Amino acid sequence: MQVSGPITSSLYELEGRTILLLGDMHFSRSGDCAHAGTRGTDVVDWLHGAVQSGTPDSPVDLYLETKERSSSFVERFLALLGVRSTPGHIHDVIDFFATQRCLASVKRGCTRHYPHARVHYVDPRATRVSDLNRFVQSVQPLVMMANAELPNTRLAAIPASPAVTAALRWIKKRPTAKNVVDAVRANFDALKITKQLGAMDRADRTRLRAWFTSKAAELERGASGVAYTHHAAAMLKAVSARPFTTRDYTALVSSGPHLFKYVLDATLLEMDMYALGRMLRSFKGGPRPTRIILYAGDAHVQNYESGLAALGATRIERGDQTHLRCTTLGQRTLKVFS
Repeated sequence: MQVSGPITSSLYELEGRTILLLGDMHFSRSGDCAHAGTRGTDVVDWLHGAVQSGTPDSPVDLYLETKERSSSFVERFLALLGVRSTPGHIHDVIDFFATQRCLASVKRGCTRHYPHARVHYVDPRATRVSDLNRFVQSVQPLVMMANAELPNTRLAAIPASPAVTAALRWIKKRPTAKNVVDAVRANFDALKITKQLGAMDRADRTRLRAWFTSKAAELERGASGVAYTHHAAAMLKAVSARPFTTRDYTALVSSGPHLFKYVLDATLLEMDMYALGRMLRSFKGGPRPTRIILYAGDAHVQNYESGLAALGATRIERGDQTHLRCTTLGQRTLKVFS
């Protein structure tokens, strides 16, 4: 069966759990099954049916890369008009389940639609603006500037611009790659990652923490490759130059993207530890998740595949990518979620 939306699909088994990972490429919806000239079920429709397949003894747990959504009247009205908050298939899914009141903190409306399902939002980064996210937000304009021509008349204003001053404040606080990973660890309590880990089996929790340590070390080694410390120092030196010249501007915007990419990769681990912990934990007053679907950006999904492998999961099925945003769900996947 072909589904429009995800670019990847993979089915795993782990200690009585069946876990389907769907990977999304954010932004536009171009290149789906319809563009490939084939008929495919839209991912919103397929997930609606899959979530309805839950039973009292075997509910379906759906995990989505989003924050809590209250489903205001305005959101529901726009959805009825077919107006989506952001283009792309995963955002269609998020908007759909928000209108069913499945992404609010109180899910009574969702229970009426899906009595034997639980829908989870698994991006805690949006609930608390951390140092890491502030840095990503402040450096993003520098990344955009790197590809833009800048009139000389604006050069003098750059060192004092909010984006630059915020980025440099962060760099002074976190001048090395290790500081960045330590910032991720420091957010575990605030982002409720520790809470998810505490509800896991001890053995799974130990293996997941070990996986995080391995990923953090891998991230630090990668930062050495992009010379995080070198680029941080280059940005500080460039912005301190008086007068601030075109050469200093070039140094500033050429170093910004390197730091942006590294810190962005670090923020992925915040969400991914939360999501993996929430998928594999137990819940009071209900059965532990055993039929699990997660739909998130494919960069996150690659981390989940790595994490599940570290916990001893077995991949039992992988869908073919028939087109950019058109993947095949195999027979075992369809059997579990029907």
